[in-house]
Amino acid sequence: MEEEFLAAIKMVSGEEVLSMVTPFFDESGEYLILENPIVVEEVQIANKTGAKVSPWMKFSREDTFLLPKDRVITVVEVDAEVAIFYELSLQKIDP
Repeated sequence: MEEEFLAAIKMVSGEEVLSMVTPFFDESGEYLILENPIVVEEVQIANKTGAKVSPWMKFSREDTFLLPKDRVITVVEVDAEVAIFYELSLQKIDP
């Protein structure tokens, strides 16, 4: 198994997700293990652009998910500023 990193993921569904990611390979295929994934949506509030965050799986008590790589368009490692945003967002979602 490869090393975990914080990633921005663009899904084939159009969703944009921030998550801790660990690539995983086995005989059945390639996967990403997502830990604490959140959906990030751009919103307009009083002529300003902001971000709305929510859990990726709103009705699940789980925090780890196995995602087939064929459901992903791209994965990029995020910078320190986005990592801070992610940590603050997790605290707001799940205090």
